[in-house]
Amino acid sequence: MTNEELIRLIKKNINVKENYEKLYERNRGFIFQTVIKRIHGIYEIDDLMQQSYIGLVKAVELYDESKEETSFLQLLKYCIWNCIRDIQSELPEHMVYKIIKYRKIYDKLYSELSRKPTDNEMSLHMNIKLKELGAIKSAIKAQYVISLDEPIGEEEEGTRLDLYSDYSAEIVDFNHNLENKELKSIIQEAVGKLPEDRKEIIYKRYFENLTRTEIAIEKGVTPESINNTERKALRSLRMDHKLKKRVEGYVDFYHHVRLSTYKNTRTSSVEWVVLKRESEMEYEMRI
Repeated sequence: MTNEELIRLIKKNINVKENYEKLYERNRGFIFQTVIKRIHGIYEIDDLMQQSYIGLVKAVELYDESKEETSFLQLLKYCIWNCIRDIQSELPEHMVYKIIKYRKIYDKLYSELSRKPTDNEMSLHMNIKLKELGAIKSAIKAQYVISLDEPIGEEEEGTRLDLYSDYSAEIVDFNHNLENKELKSIIQEAVGKLPEDRKEIIYKRYFENLTRTEIAIEKGVTPESINNTERKALRSLRMDHKLKKRVEGYVDFYHHVRLSTYKNTRTSSVEWVVLKRESEMEYEMRI
């Protein structure tokens, strides 16, 4: 079905949720390209992709097929940008900087500790009191509180929240991608071409699920040594363009790339497929 055909069905209240999902899937690539042009330092790509779903709903509501001068994709783009602009304008500048600092330190501690840092650890490394840390976490959480209870459809049989919740549930957990045997086979093939020491670390870390400390004890070296070898291995995989092309057919880029990391290092989807354990910092885990 075309965009216009799906929109007609939605406006007629025919299988609204299902047709919104079809419309989203049909335009997923366009939506991603629209979102990536409006990335912001305190948000992750999947945060903004979720927000884009709200933009999609708004675009459908505003779209008038009789006005030929305005295409649906053009309207969709501006609705998405407006939604992103709305959440970006709600925080004062000083809080934006605090959130950026929070996430950088969180990521650093998570990497070093191989677990979520506690509030006490975060407040210590940020050199702030627990009360201020709580305010920062509340500010992050507030960005997800969007007015979604507005009814949709002429019969008002559902709300934006219904649609948004369904979509959110789909993207929260992406580990099922690694259960795909063919995808695993592709990754294992690429890992198998790495130098022996790097290959061994990747297998132990991401296929046997061992921590750096466990591997270090087993090999009689320091965790830092394991970390260095792991980084070199991941860098090699990131530069493997053939692997990237094969993997992206199975794994959507925005599901795995943390926005701040992508901006700073241009980390590819391949690295985030392999980094499944460190990528499991869902929203609830982080705040």
